[in-house]
Amino acid sequence: VPVEVRTDRARALAGWALANGLGQALGPPLGGVIASAFGWRATFLAPALFGLIATLAALRYVPADAGRRIPLEWRGALALTTGALLISSAVAALPQTGVAAATFLVPIVAGAAFVALFVVRTRRTEHPFVSPAIFGEASFVRSSVAVFTGTFLLGAATLGIPLYLTHALNMP
Repeated sequence: VPVEVRTDRARALAGWALANGLGQALGPPLGGVIASAFGWRATFLAPALFGLIATLAALRYVPADAGRRIPLEWRGALALTTGALLISSAVAALPQTGVAAATFLVPIVAGAAFVALFVVRTRRTEHPFVSPAIFGEASFVRSSVAVFTGTFLLGAATLGIPLYLTHALNMP
């Protein structure tokens, strides 16, 4: 992959990660302020406004590209989506069921099998759903780790702080 393409790809991924992180960090508190000041219906205005600004910025700054048709490798896409759904469901059920329960074990094993099927499909098809070559790009791996870490920490804080306040401090 040419250097300028990698640079553009890294810059685009960094921009997405920045917007995603800011939205996750600022969205809930700003939503609370907006809902308190103007009512809950007003919370729908900010996403619409940001969407409009993002659309106008994309039309202005993203270069036009004729594109090329690449067939969707639907088997890989379906395997990855199903695997992620099953693993997420199993992890979500874990606190209520425990590790030994079938409601955890069956979806986690099935999800892992679907992810393995995705990996096999990715390696054997001409146009994979996700190219394995992208995992060799250091900027992609670093960005992915940063996005995962930020999302995990935000989720932990979003869940952990309310649980601590309600259970440990008996606050409503």
